[in-house]
Amino acid sequence: GRGERAEIPAMPRIMTTMMPRCLDIVLPRMPREERIDFIMRILGILIEQGSSGMTEEEKKGFLAKAMEKIQG
Repeated sequence: GRGERAEIPAMPRIMTTMMPRCLDIVLPRMPREERIDFIMRILGILIEQGSSGMTEEEKKGFLAKAMEKIQG
């Protein structure tokens, strides 16, 4: 049979598909203050974990792209 280890690689694929859809649905329905707190928490995780293992140069490029997205 398939053990847990065989199923783990599917998790990132599922998350990257489902999380954006879920956020599209849930965020507009959240109270403003709760939504802002949640977004700040998620942004912190995205920046910290997204830049994990990057060189300083790579991290600068990553943060520059993030700022472009934030500023629209």
